[in-house]
Amino acid sequence: MGLRKRMGEMLTQALGVLVFAYASNIVQVYTFLVIYGLAYGSAIPLLTAFRGELFGRERFTTISGVMAPFKMIGNVVGPVFAGYVFDITGSYRFAFLVFVLLAVLSGIFFYLVKGKF
Repeated sequence: MGLRKRMGEMLTQALGVLVFAYASNIVQVYTFLVIYGLAYGSAIPLLTAFRGELFGRERFTTISGVMAPFKMIGNVVGPVFAGYVFDITGSYRFAFLVFVLLAVLSGIFFYLVKGKF
């Protein structure tokens, strides 16, 4: 259940960002906020606990250490990439569509991951 739930959360986040990429009025922005907010709010706080459940306490720190550089790279590169796309195109839409693709891939990877089970 946990892996499918995480996959669903990532796909729901992707849907939210997709709505935002094409938002042209305030109702669509609020729609994005509800969809993305609920998915993000249910995924992020429990991700650390999920990591422990999936890989076990004995591997928790190793998995966390392996994940940290990738998270850091994403946190740094994502906004810079979006700003660059805006500077080149005058719109964030392409950057948001790339983020949608990454969220969908993340959801697929959650489905493919094999834990300690």
